[in-house]
Formats: sequence, structure tokens, C-alpha cells
Amino acid sequence: MNAASCQPFLWRAGMVLMATMMILTTMAGCASLRQKQFKRARRDYERASVPVRKYADEQAQRLTLTTRKFHEVNRRWPYSLNELAAFAAARELDFNPFAFTRMTIALMPDGAAQIQYEVDCARFNTMQYRFRMPGNLHLTPP
Repeated sequence: MNAASCQPFLWRAGMVLMATMMILTTMAGCASLRQKQFKRARRDYERASVPVRKYADEQAQRLTLTTRKFHEVNRRWPYSLNELAAFAAARELDFNPFAFTRMTIALMPDGAAQIQYEVDCARFNTMQYRFRMPGNLHLTPP
């Protein structure tokens, strides 16, 4: 093989290598763009969820205080949300039972109460986001 017959082969190999590099560079650019879009969407979601988390935390604190007050007065844990709501209404406590979409109260053998709940965050929902704020409380007797 002489130098003249090797030139087309080297030229083709160089073109294939250059095309491969262009494809890889384009793919890396697309991945970078997707990564930027993901980060932007995540920041947007975190910004939108701040008032939701604050509201859910407030409701969980009210639930804890009301449940502890119920235990202090009755020397037992409530059996249901309805019982807790009636207690709070009778004593004019700052507790909104409609802030919860579901609640389960389990009484433990050691005297503690395990409360699983979900805060109703429908008022914060948008076309883009649907918020659910589940939670779990473990309350021990004083």
C-alpha cells in the first residue's frame, strides 16, 4: 500500500471520528439541558411547596396539642377524629377537624398513641401540582 491509497481511508476515518465527536457533544449538551430543566422544575416545586409545608406543620402542631389536652383531661387517648373534634369544639380549642382528609388512631400496649393523618392541602393545588401531606405522630403519656 502506498501513501496515495491510504489517504482516502484516513480521510474517511477522520470524518467518522469527527461525526462521532459531534454526536457525543450534542448528546452531552442535551443531557445538560435536561438537567437544567429538572433543576429549574425542582426549585419551582420547592418554592411552591413552602406554604403547604408550613400549613401542614401548623395543623400537625394543633393536632398534637389538642390530643395531648384530650389525654390530660380524660386520662385516655381519643378513639377517633370525631371524638377529638367534639372535645375541641366543647373547649373552644384552636383545632380544625376539616383540615384532615383522613386520620387513624392506634392505641399501643405501652399506653402510647400512634396517629397517622393526612392534611387536606387541596386549597394549595394548582394545574401543575397536587399536594398531599401525610404525617405520623407517636404520642406517649406524660
